[in-house]
This record gives sequence, C-alpha cells and structure tokens, in this order.
Amino acid sequence: MRKFLRLPVSKVTRMTLLSLIALTFGTTATAADYACDGFVGSFSNRPDNLRPENEATVKIVKDGNGFAIIVQGDSPDDWERMPLKVGVPEYIQKEMLAEGKKMTPLTCALSADGVLLWQFPAGSPDNPSESKSRNRSQYPQKTPYIMIVNGGMAAGEGGLYRNRTED
Repeated sequence: MRKFLRLPVSKVTRMTLLSLIALTFGTTATAADYACDGFVGSFSNRPDNLRPENEATVKIVKDGNGFAIIVQGDSPDDWERMPLKVGVPEYIQKEMLAEGKKMTPLTCALSADGVLLWQFPAGSPDNPSESKSRNRSQYPQKTPYIMIVNGGMAAGEGGLYRNRTED
C-alpha cells in the first residue's frame, strides 16, 4: 500500500472544493504566468516542530521533463514520481467561470490527476492558512503552500510545510 501524506480528512464536497478554488484564481492564467521554482523541495503536512520524525513527505522536483511530485511508496526507500502540469486545469477554470466566481491570482499552480498544489502570494487574504479562524488540524501554522487531493480515500485539503532537512 502506498504511503502518502496523512491529510486530516474532512468532508470535502464538490462545493467545498469549488469554493476554495473560486477564492484562488483571479483571471484565466497560463503556465507562463506562474513562478513555480519556489515550490521545489520536500514538504510535510505539518511543520517540522509538529512532525513525527518518520512521517511521510512529498517532494516537488523540476528537471528537463518539467515539474513532478514524488511520494513515498510502500517502503521508506520507495518513491513514486508523478508528473505535474503548471497552471490551473482547464476543467476547473471552466467550472469557475461558468459559476461567475471571483478569483484571485496565485504565485504557483501545479496539478496532477486528483492533486492540486498551490502557492499563495505572501499575506494573501485568500490563503486559508492565513485566516484567524482556520482549521488548526488542516493548517497548524501559516504557510503559502496548499495541497488539495480531490479523489480517493485521502480526499481533503491542507497546508504543506517545507521540511528544514531534505528527506
């Protein structure tokens, strides 16, 4: 069985996901509009000071093939790579525009099948981790990095925290 980030699972409905997405994108942006190099590194769903030593992490890498997310597999030395696309998936853009939602820009948007990774600009009022009433299990501390898993048993969303030591 593949080990993945332990996201605090809340009831994420299509409406919840669309509401969060609605807050996220200002205009229809192209891949060239994003600066995603700042997303490269290892992340956990908890800050280092709250993360158990052996907790799974994800790695975001960039190479000649573009960006990819690398997740821990069945064993600690087993890592699986999944290519990421830069930008907001077209189906999300179409759904948001059809609903007439107001959207705000991101620093970076990366996506793969069932996974969205977003980096908010510093101090963004639309960043759920910046809210004083934020869910502390999903966002224990403020972070510009958010991951949404919209499929499978790990469906949910939460903050990503850069690991101080690379795993």
